[in-house]
Amino acid sequence: MEKNNNKQLVKDFFSMLTRAFKGEDVDPGVFLAENVQWHLPNSVEKLFGVSAKLNGRVKATQVLGGVSKVYVADSTEFEFHSWVDENDLVALHFTLRAETVTCKQYENHYQSLVRCSGGLITAVWETFDSAYLAGLLSE
Repeated sequence: MEKNNNKQLVKDFFSMLTRAFKGEDVDPGVFLAENVQWHLPNSVEKLFGVSAKLNGRVKATQVLGGVSKVYVADSTEFEFHSWVDENDLVALHFTLRAETVTCKQYENHYQSLVRCSGGLITAVWETFDSAYLAGLLSE
């Protein structure tokens, strides 16, 4: 039986995402399938004007790249608490800390469920307290 490397794939994606959030010229999109579906909390549409369902690698990487409008470059830090993988799914719990562009300290807890296929991420369901983030940005 072939070993499942999905957890390592997702870890590698988040490692590159961390580097991108710190301002390095890297492309976390290389880990995403062309037709990836990225699901955010429904509230992001009203709070940030961003669709809660991002269809395709281009749209997902545009939103991920937009964090420079939210967080100060080189201030983001991921703390991973747990990783669970089964078949084509990887579930993870992490805390994201950063300084916002409004000079507030941000600390929020995230739950993500990631589907993988063929060595790429094909779907992400991301849950976090978007109202908390919106409140920090509007103060």
